[in-house]
Amino acid sequence: MVSIYELHGWSDVVPWLGWTLVVLATGKALFRSFLLEELRTRWKQKQFAKQQEASKRSWEIKENRRWTAESARGEAQATHIPLTPQRKDENIAWLRKAFETTLRFRILNYFLSCIACQSFWAALGIFLCTRSVEVWWPDAFLSALAYSATASLAARPSSRSALPLSPEEQRRQQPPARQPGGCLHGDC
Repeated sequence: MVSIYELHGWSDVVPWLGWTLVVLATGKALFRSFLLEELRTRWKQKQFAKQQEASKRSWEIKENRRWTAESARGEAQATHIPLTPQRKDENIAWLRKAFETTLRFRILNYFLSCIACQSFWAALGIFLCTRSVEVWWPDAFLSALAYSATASLAARPSSRSALPLSPEEQRRQQPPARQPGGCLHGDC
Protein backbone atom coordinates (compact mmCIF):
# COMPACT_ATOMS: atom_id res chain seq x y z
CA MET A 1 0.00 0.00 0.00
CA VAL A 2 1.30 3.44 -0.90
CA SER A 3 1.88 5.83 1.99
CA ILE A 4 0.91 9.47 1.70
CA TYR A 5 4.57 10.35 2.23
CA GLU A 6 5.57 8.29 -0.81
CA LEU A 7 3.63 10.44 -3.28
CA HIS A 8 6.28 12.42 -5.18
CA GLY A 9 4.83 12.79 -8.65
CA TRP A 10 2.02 11.90 -11.02
CA SER A 11 3.43 8.40 -11.49
CA ASP A 12 2.63 7.64 -7.84
CA VAL A 13 -1.00 8.74 -8.20
CA VAL A 14 -2.06 5.67 -10.23
CA PRO A 15 -1.08 3.18 -7.48
CA TRP A 16 -2.72 5.53 -4.96
CA LEU A 17 -6.01 5.42 -6.89
CA GLY A 18 -5.73 1.65 -7.24
CA TRP A 19 -5.33 1.25 -3.49
CA THR A 20 -8.22 3.68 -3.00
CA LEU A 21 -10.45 1.33 -4.98
CA VAL A 22 -9.21 -1.58 -2.84
CA VAL A 23 -10.04 0.40 0.31
CA LEU A 24 -13.50 1.25 -1.03
CA ALA A 25 -14.24 -2.35 -1.99
CA THR A 26 -12.94 -3.72 1.32
CA GLY A 27 -14.99 -1.20 3.28
CA LYS A 28 -18.14 -2.11 1.40
CA ALA A 29 -17.43 -5.83 1.73
CA LEU A 30 -16.88 -5.54 5.47
CA PHE A 31 -19.42 -2.96 6.55
CA ARG A 32 -22.18 -3.45 3.97
CA SER A 33 -22.18 -7.23 4.03
CA PHE A 34 -25.37 -9.19 4.54
CA LEU A 35 -24.17 -10.52 7.90
CA LEU A 36 -23.42 -7.09 9.33
CA GLU A 37 -26.67 -5.63 8.01
CA GLU A 38 -28.55 -8.54 9.59
CA LEU A 39 -26.83 -7.92 12.91
CA ARG A 40 -27.67 -4.21 12.70
CA THR A 41 -31.32 -4.98 11.95
CA ARG A 42 -31.60 -7.36 14.90
CA TRP A 43 -29.93 -4.85 17.20
CA LYS A 44 -32.37 -2.14 16.07
CA GLN A 45 -35.33 -4.45 16.70
CA LYS A 46 -34.00 -5.17 20.15
CA GLN A 47 -33.61 -1.45 20.85
CA PHE A 48 -37.14 -0.65 19.64
CA ALA A 49 -38.76 -1.80 22.90
CA LYS A 50 -36.35 0.34 24.91
CA GLN A 51 -37.10 3.34 22.70
CA GLN A 52 -40.83 2.88 23.24
CA GLU A 53 -40.34 2.67 26.99
CA ALA A 54 -38.13 5.77 26.95
CA SER A 55 -40.77 7.65 24.95
CA LYS A 56 -43.49 6.68 27.43
CA ARG A 57 -41.41 7.70 30.44
CA SER A 58 -40.35 11.03 28.94
CA TRP A 59 -43.99 11.69 27.98
CA GLU A 60 -45.00 11.03 31.60
CA ILE A 61 -42.39 13.50 32.88
CA LYS A 62 -43.42 16.15 30.35
CA GLU A 63 -47.18 15.76 30.90
CA ASN A 64 -46.88 15.04 34.68
CA ARG A 65 -49.35 12.15 34.46
CA ARG A 66 -49.30 8.41 33.85
CA TRP A 67 -49.13 7.21 30.28
CA THR A 68 -52.12 5.46 28.73
CA ALA A 69 -52.78 4.96 25.05
CA GLU A 70 -55.92 7.10 25.25
CA SER A 71 -54.22 10.02 26.99
CA ALA A 72 -51.28 9.87 24.58
CA ARG A 73 -53.71 10.20 21.66
CA GLY A 74 -55.29 13.19 23.38
CA GLU A 75 -58.77 11.71 23.80
CA ALA A 76 -61.04 13.83 25.98
CA GLN A 77 -62.57 10.89 27.87
CA ALA A 78 -59.18 9.42 28.86
CA THR A 79 -58.55 9.03 32.56
CA HIS A 80 -55.82 11.32 33.82
CA ILE A 81 -53.82 9.63 36.56
CA PRO A 82 -51.45 12.13 38.17
CA LEU A 83 -47.78 11.22 38.34
CA THR A 84 -46.45 10.65 41.85
CA PRO A 85 -43.08 12.14 42.84
CA GLN A 86 -41.69 8.61 43.33
CA ARG A 87 -42.73 7.58 39.82
CA LYS A 88 -41.24 10.78 38.40
CA ASP A 89 -37.93 10.06 40.15
CA GLU A 90 -38.02 6.47 38.85
CA ASN A 91 -38.59 7.72 35.32
CA ILE A 92 -35.73 10.20 35.53
CA ALA A 93 -33.37 7.55 36.94
CA TRP A 94 -34.41 5.03 34.26
CA LEU A 95 -33.90 7.54 31.46
CA ARG A 96 -30.46 8.55 32.77
CA LYS A 97 -29.39 4.92 33.02
CA ALA A 98 -30.74 4.15 29.55
CA PHE A 99 -28.89 7.15 28.11
CA GLU A 100 -25.60 6.21 29.77
CA THR A 101 -25.77 2.55 28.71
CA THR A 102 -26.65 3.27 25.08
CA LEU A 103 -24.24 6.16 24.57
CA ARG A 104 -21.22 4.00 23.74
CA PHE A 105 -23.28 1.84 21.36
CA ARG A 106 -24.64 4.89 19.59
CA ILE A 107 -21.13 6.29 19.19
CA LEU A 108 -19.87 2.93 17.90
CA ASN A 109 -22.81 2.70 15.49
CA TYR A 110 -22.02 6.19 14.19
CA PHE A 111 -18.35 5.38 13.60
CA LEU A 112 -19.24 2.15 11.82
CA SER A 113 -22.07 3.46 9.65
CA CYS A 114 -20.68 6.51 7.83
CA ILE A 115 -18.78 5.87 4.59
CA ALA A 116 -15.81 8.00 5.64
CA CYS A 117 -15.38 6.08 8.89
CA GLN A 118 -15.80 2.74 7.14
CA SER A 119 -13.17 3.74 4.59
CA PHE A 120 -10.84 4.89 7.36
CA TRP A 121 -11.07 1.60 9.29
CA ALA A 122 -10.65 -0.42 6.08
CA ALA A 123 -7.63 1.68 4.99
CA LEU A 124 -6.03 1.43 8.42
CA GLY A 125 -6.51 -2.34 8.47
CA ILE A 126 -5.11 -2.78 4.97
CA PHE A 127 -2.21 -0.45 5.72
CA LEU A 128 -1.31 -2.34 8.90
CA CYS A 129 -1.51 -5.68 7.05
CA THR A 130 0.60 -4.65 4.05
CA ARG A 131 3.37 -2.61 5.68
CA SER A 132 6.16 -3.66 8.01
CA VAL A 133 5.86 -2.96 11.72
CA GLU A 134 8.41 -0.14 11.88
CA VAL A 135 6.51 1.84 9.23
CA TRP A 136 3.08 1.44 10.83
CA TRP A 137 2.61 4.29 13.22
CA PRO A 138 4.57 7.15 11.69
CA ASP A 139 2.24 7.44 8.71
CA ALA A 140 -0.53 4.87 9.12
CA PHE A 141 -3.01 7.32 10.62
CA LEU A 142 -2.52 10.11 8.08
CA SER A 143 -2.41 7.71 5.14
CA ALA A 144 -5.66 6.09 6.34
CA LEU A 145 -7.25 9.54 6.60
CA ALA A 146 -6.13 10.40 3.07
CA TYR A 147 -7.39 7.09 1.67
CA SER A 148 -10.67 7.62 3.53
CA ALA A 149 -11.12 11.09 2.06
CA THR A 150 -10.35 9.87 -1.44
CA ALA A 151 -12.62 6.83 -1.11
CA SER A 152 -15.44 8.98 0.31
CA LEU A 153 -15.23 11.33 -2.65
CA ALA A 154 -15.20 8.37 -5.05
CA ALA A 155 -18.23 6.79 -3.35
CA ARG A 156 -20.24 10.02 -3.26
CA PRO A 157 -23.35 9.76 -5.41
CA SER A 158 -23.32 12.13 -8.33
CA SER A 159 -25.99 14.79 -8.55
CA ARG A 160 -26.10 14.37 -12.34
CA SER A 161 -27.94 11.47 -13.83
CA ALA A 162 -26.44 9.59 -16.75
CA LEU A 163 -29.84 9.31 -18.43
CA PRO A 164 -32.43 12.07 -18.79
CA LEU A 165 -35.58 11.73 -16.74
CA SER A 166 -38.69 10.39 -18.40
CA PRO A 167 -41.72 12.71 -18.55
CA GLU A 168 -43.42 10.66 -15.82
CA GLU A 169 -40.41 11.02 -13.49
CA GLN A 170 -40.30 14.74 -14.22
CA ARG A 171 -43.98 15.05 -13.24
CA ARG A 172 -43.36 13.15 -9.99
CA GLN A 173 -40.56 15.51 -9.00
CA GLN A 174 -42.61 18.66 -9.62
CA PRO A 175 -44.95 19.89 -6.88
CA PRO A 176 -48.65 19.73 -7.71
CA ALA A 177 -49.93 22.79 -9.55
CA ARG A 178 -52.45 24.97 -7.73
CA GLN A 179 -55.80 25.36 -9.38
CA PRO A 180 -57.52 28.76 -9.53
CA GLY A 181 -59.34 29.32 -6.27
CA GLY A 182 -56.77 27.68 -4.02
CA CYS A 183 -57.55 23.99 -4.59
CA LEU A 184 -54.71 21.60 -5.28
CA HIS A 185 -56.49 19.17 -7.58
CA GLY A 186 -59.69 20.99 -8.44
CA ASP A 187 -61.86 18.72 -6.26
CA CYS A 188 -63.26 21.41 -3.99
